[in-house]
Amino acid sequence: MNMSEDVTAVSMQVSEKAADAALAAFKSVLDSVGRLFRELLGMEHDRARAKAQIKASKGSAAPEKTKPPNVTATNLTGIKPGEVSLKDLAENARETGEALSVSQHGFSQEDRKAIARTAKKYGIPIAFSGEKGKNNLYANVRSGDLSIFKQMLWMIYRNRFRKHCDLS
Repeated sequence: MNMSEDVTAVSMQVSEKAADAALAAFKSVLDSVGRLFRELLGMEHDRARAKAQIKASKGSAAPEKTKPPNVTATNLTGIKPGEVSLKDLAENARETGEALSVSQHGFSQEDRKAIARTAKKYGIPIAFSGEKGKNNLYANVRSGDLSIFKQMLWMIYRNRFRKHCDLS
C-alpha cells in the first residue's frame, strides 16, 4: 500500500470515530432534554392540579363550624368509580388538571360490562364512546388512571383465557 492510501484510511477511520462520538453525545443531550421536558410537564401538571383543588375548595361556601371530613372514604376525586358519562369524566379531568386517554382498540358490549364492573372494583371512573357501532366501544379514562386501566384489562383477559383453556 502507498503511504497516501494509509493516510487516507487512517483519516477516514478517525473521521468515522469522531462522527460516532458526536452522534452518541447528541443522543445523550437529546435524552437529557427529553427528561427535562417530562419533568417540567409533570411539575406543570402538579401545579394545575393543586390550583384546581384550591379553586374547588374556595368555591364551596362552608359554615364556620363544619364536620370533620370522612377520612374513611377512598374516592377523593369527586367522581364515582365505575361507568360514568363521558361528559362527567371530561369535566372531572378538566377540574383536576388531567387529560383523557382513549383506548386504541374497540370493545364489545360484553367487554363493556366486565370492564365497568372491574373499574368500579378498582375505584376508577370510566366512560365509553363510539356507541353507534355494535362492537366499536372505546374506553375513556383519565391519564392518571391509565396504568391501572391497562393492568385491569390484562387481568380481565387473563382470567377469560384461563376459563377458556381450563380442561379439567
